[in-house]
Amino acid sequence: MSVNQRFKKIRKSLGYLNQGKFGMLLGTNQVGISDIETGKKKISVEIMENLFNKYNVNLNYLITGNGNMFIKTELNKVQEEQPIYDKNRQSNMELKAALEECRKDKERAWLHRRPLR
Repeated sequence: MSVNQRFKKIRKSLGYLNQGKFGMLLGTNQVGISDIETGKKKISVEIMENLFNKYNVNLNYLITGNGNMFIKTELNKVQEEQPIYDKNRQSNMELKAALEECRKDKERAWLHRRPLR
């Protein structure tokens, strides 16, 4: 895979199907992105800096194909763990509600019990 193909793969992995919007965010335009992806133009240092600074793109991956596409940061790790936290939090809230319902049922049963004779 060439640098140009990896550049296109990065754009698509970031969710930018539109070359124009991606170009604007990187300091160029749609034609500039198209020229890079087709190999008509090399990637400028400025665009590489923007890829790294804005999107944590691993420039070693972009240039050589070695390593992961993106560099993991602490924020990335927190964002990846957020859905797990949210799921556990939801489960805990459901469990707490179920326990509260059991407690109420137990109280109602106690209040409505028949006295011993």
